[in-house]
Amino acid sequence: MQELLQYIKESDRPLIADGAMGTMLIKYGLQTGQCPEEINISNPGMLERIHREYRKAGAIILQTNTFGANRIKLESYGLADKVGKVVGEGVKIAKEVAGDDAFVGLSVGPTGKLMKPYGTLSFNDLYEVFIEQIAAGVQAGADCICIETMGDMGELKAAYLAAREFNLPISCAVSFESGGRTLMGTGPDVYARTVSNWGSDIIGTNCISPESLLKIFEKIINNCTGPVYIRPNAGEPILKGNETLYPMTAEDFASFGSKFTEKGAKILGGCCGTMPEHVSLLEKTLENEKIKSIGKDNRKWLTSAVDSVEITNNLKSSLVNIRNYVNKDFIETQKVANALGEIQISDSGIIVMDFSEISCNNVAETIEFVQATVRTPLAFKVNSVEILKRALRPYKGIAGVIAPDLNQSDVSEVLEAYGGEIIDNLQ
Repeated sequence: MQELLQYIKESDRPLIADGAMGTMLIKYGLQTGQCPEEINISNPGMLERIHREYRKAGAIILQTNTFGANRIKLESYGLADKVGKVVGEGVKIAKEVAGDDAFVGLSVGPTGKLMKPYGTLSFNDLYEVFIEQIAAGVQAGADCICIETMGDMGELKAAYLAAREFNLPISCAVSFESGGRTLMGTGPDVYARTVSNWGSDIIGTNCISPESLLKIFEKIINNCTGPVYIRPNAGEPILKGNETLYPMTAEDFASFGSKFTEKGAKILGGCCGTMPEHVSLLEKTLENEKIKSIGKDNRKWLTSAVDSVEITNNLKSSLVNIRNYVNKDFIETQKVANALGEIQISDSGIIVMDFSEISCNNVAETIEFVQATVRTPLAFKVNSVEILKRALRPYKGIAGVIAPDLNQSDVSEVLEAYGGEIIDNLQ
């Protein structure tokens, strides 16, 4: 079958993806406390049955049972040394069902751990965890990489950069709370602008009710460049004893399909609570639908994980010289954070961190710490390509770059790798 992105480009109809994996595993016998991904090696027949039911329902994208198959999550089940086996078998089973008529998306979910300074994991720790998981999936033959249910833009970027190491299409999806922001406070417009700048091939969201998603969907579709992939839940969850129920019927779920395709969604599937009957009715509902072309916002933005500033001729900035906070070639990150936090920023303003006079090794750690305490979008003034890489790599948004003394082709290469925008019109 042809490559996924080409297939999406040439199709004038919405593409249908599968529904919930966890819901189906529970239906067929997954026990409380049992590792969902362990099914890949202990009960492959169950997993094959689930994939076949979704394929029969009309799903052309089958996501693997590897959502939590990373070293950190598997460790709690005593399976940390089985990442390759669990992921490989999960992809293999999905590939056997997909054959030459469907695509297999490698599901990559969050680790469940917080990043520094709130938790113990650094950006690079997460990157290495995701590299291990994704490498196993790519080797087993996945057609694309589906990063999903992320709540922290830093963890999303670590997974995305890991996925970039492999020559496969990448889909990025965060999960929004019912109030319209992710767990860590990112809104849909900031998210879409940021991930588009990073270069994700497909942009989307999952694990939210269709009603709540409709309220924020236009902010996603109007601020991104690639095709949009949505996987809503079967309604708002209801707690009944120790059980979480998703009450939306297949008919009600499918009725939302055209509301999203009319707004520009190209790929639709289901998340928590959805089953093959939801997917089947969705496919039938959209059988004669055509993909709508949506005009895009071509403005350029700088973002933090929670805020956006348009790049205009009136862009205002406050500069902080990092050299003033260096002690023996080590940046004193708490002092930098304090200094940035004391700056009063206007609505159209950013903070410029001037790294042009330093050669410290802990630039990345400084960025990880600072952006956890400062909401304002940042820009980096540099005269070293290496310092620019260290600053941009862990940055959770779109950073501005001021590098007039560097070779601009070198700067462009770094921006292509890590995201960012060159700015030269500051006031």
